[in-house]
Amino acid sequence: MGCTQSAPEETSSIQGRKKNTTKSLASAPLIDESYEGVSGDQAPDTLRADSKIHLALSAKRRGDIFDESFQPDSKELKSYKNALVDKDEEVEELLKNALQNNILFRDLSDGQLTFVLNALTTETVEEGTEIIKEGDTGHVFFIVEEGSFGFEINGANVGSCGAGDSFGELALLYNCPRAATVRCLEEAQVWCLERATYRHIIAGNVAKKQQEIRKALRRVSLLQQLSEEQVNRVSDAVETVHFKAGETILRKGDEGSVFYMIRRGEVKCTRAGSRESSYDIILGEGEYFGERALLMDEPRAANVIALTDVDCLVLDREAFLSILGPLREALDSNLGMRVIGTIPMFSQLSEHELRKMMRALREERFKRGDVVIRQDDPGSKFYLIREGTAKVTKTVEGVRRGAPTDVAELSAGEYFGEGALLKDEPRAANVVATSEELVCLTMDRDAFEKLLGPLQKIMKRELDQRDDEINEVVKKQVALVEESLKLSDLKILQTLGTGTFGRVKLVSCEKLGRTYALKMLQKAQIVAYRQQKNVMNEKNILMECDHPFILKLYKTFRDRHSLYFLLEVVLGGELFTLLHIRGGALGNADARFYAACVLDAIEYLHSLSIVYRDLKPENLMISAEGYIKVVDFGFAKKVADKTYTLCGTPEYLAPELVLGKGHNKAVDNWAIGILIFEMLTGASPFADPRGGDHMVICKNIVRGKIDFPRRFPEKARDLVQQLLVRDAHQRLGSLVGGTAEIKEHPWFKSVDWNELRRMRLKAPWIPPIRDGLDTSNFDPYPEDDYVEPYKPTGTQWDADF
Repeated sequence: MGCTQSAPEETSSIQGRKKNTTKSLASAPLIDESYEGVSGDQAPDTLRADSKIHLALSAKRRGDIFDESFQPDSKELKSYKNALVDKDEEVEELLKNALQNNILFRDLSDGQLTFVLNALTTETVEEGTEIIKEGDTGHVFFIVEEGSFGFEINGANVGSCGAGDSFGELALLYNCPRAATVRCLEEAQVWCLERATYRHIIAGNVAKKQQEIRKALRRVSLLQQLSEEQVNRVSDAVETVHFKAGETILRKGDEGSVFYMIRRGEVKCTRAGSRESSYDIILGEGEYFGERALLMDEPRAANVIALTDVDCLVLDREAFLSILGPLREALDSNLGMRVIGTIPMFSQLSEHELRKMMRALREERFKRGDVVIRQDDPGSKFYLIREGTAKVTKTVEGVRRGAPTDVAELSAGEYFGEGALLKDEPRAANVVATSEELVCLTMDRDAFEKLLGPLQKIMKRELDQRDDEINEVVKKQVALVEESLKLSDLKILQTLGTGTFGRVKLVSCEKLGRTYALKMLQKAQIVAYRQQKNVMNEKNILMECDHPFILKLYKTFRDRHSLYFLLEVVLGGELFTLLHIRGGALGNADARFYAACVLDAIEYLHSLSIVYRDLKPENLMISAEGYIKVVDFGFAKKVADKTYTLCGTPEYLAPELVLGKGHNKAVDNWAIGILIFEMLTGASPFADPRGGDHMVICKNIVRGKIDFPRRFPEKARDLVQQLLVRDAHQRLGSLVGGTAEIKEHPWFKSVDWNELRRMRLKAPWIPPIRDGLDTSNFDPYPEDDYVEPYKPTGTQWDADF
């Protein structure tokens, strides 16, 4: 129910560390492409009578993990210094091999690996010492130089290790309980790495490099019109390459596909292909060359030779095209989205449709004096000025024909002829090019209707009468809630869920004749876990959201000891429960329906720069209409660039989250791929079938090997493979078309996205709900209303709640 978790920005903890009971792939049901699941009109009676619903309700939910807030530019991390403990060559080689054999360190650059080696500290451990105790929280990773250690779980020996081995790496990711006791079997020498140090080395170096790359990209004139988000996305594809003094970097006449920015050192550019050329140009740190490679295929115009050892930041055209598309098109799309979104007749277009329209615009060029459109001619084309100027003239009644009057001047970013997309009617004026060259982006009505359908239909989109009436009632109720409802107006009925900081209760409001969910958080526990900032963050994000597939927050309250979220109540239970009712998996069509709801909600969140970070069936409720409601925004965060806090559910973590390299909206696209796989098979692709060991799960994620069952639907397989791409900038949803590319994938071809959002499509399953008081789709909880007393801290952190 999205009960009581709050975002993991300022604390170290683990919640709900329960055994993972999802099925292994070996036991997952095979998927029949034709299976559509139980129909909505059959489901209530069938499932109400089936005892499987009780087993499903008792299935173990997966807990979330999170660590303390981490920002690479914090004061604490800026003051970090390497330990720099002396090591002889033999020991350094042993340590280096141990690190490179560990999956968390395998992808480190040479510079990062050197940082880690320098940061290791040494410790002597006496025989019999428990260096790690099962159940204790840990923050240190160990490499054995000499001696040996034994591992014990519940007092039983389960293994041992010796020189060159390592253990405790999960402690580098988050503050988790140790899974085993580690006892020294013979006196040992170990090398230690603390989590804070590890995170600084990884995230700190990544953040510093990204800052440097973005600064370099911003200096390139060709790229100066890119948006901040586009520059951030491109920066992820930039790599560092080293050249030795005297090495030829580019040769005149060779094919050009790579752009270079000089990070360190100097190069010489010569047009004649000789160092003695009179056309030599010296370029140094912060300068760049080869930028035309991002625009077109053409031979290199000069030789470029390294005068000193040189480090270059390089970006190849193929990577650039996959992220933004052709540079000119990317800039045109920026212009189009900025302008077309302000035109009233396009106000009903979704962002997905706007982006499709942008990709379909075509360029037309005109010379000074050319008539672009002529008054009274039939019109069928819309124009958006990219470059140049034009004037609007009109022949007015009573004025001699052939002497039109100047009406307006148009320049870059302005538009005309939009009415031609709506209906056939004569042009109302002339438009004449007045600049040396006028460049327009155009679209005719036939192309528009083929792409999106008739504009008249789009402009008239509205819910049917029944939906209009319901919406009007809801709006009035919400307005009443916002204006006058008090906490005392709510009657507490029953507990729906519990969590670390409180619980969620079903409440009724006699004034409105409705039931709600009341999320109750205890201030004392919020402060104890240092979650003040994050509870406020969750409240602000929920207040900003207005989407049919996202849980609605109506109002918040506070009293001396608690904070309260008044939320819409969703009584259909969790998608997690439905999966277990169905034996662990869904049919292809049902999975597509639920995935489409989730994708539409995630696309909306991303449009607000919100990263959700906790997608899983346990956080997806099913409404009375059978549609998805995304709940629990405790990990959601506004992210303009990247963030570095580890949080989420282990099986759903993206590789960049596991490796601590900073993450953005791409982690949600990865999670959608996991969700689709789990809905179709009954298990996540990277689960540990032996018992949910988090380190095993993390290793599986980083390795990225996916074993698809034999009858996994082909189109769904292709989509999942494109979503579960390890490099975030190459992941579907992070490419040139954004989330629209996921929506346009063939697996979703049958989905009418507008009808889906208006909840006009038939849901696969309608939950059996008798009335607003029916809680049969939830686990029973003991009614414990104890609230820990809160002693104010004097900061008034909750004043705006």
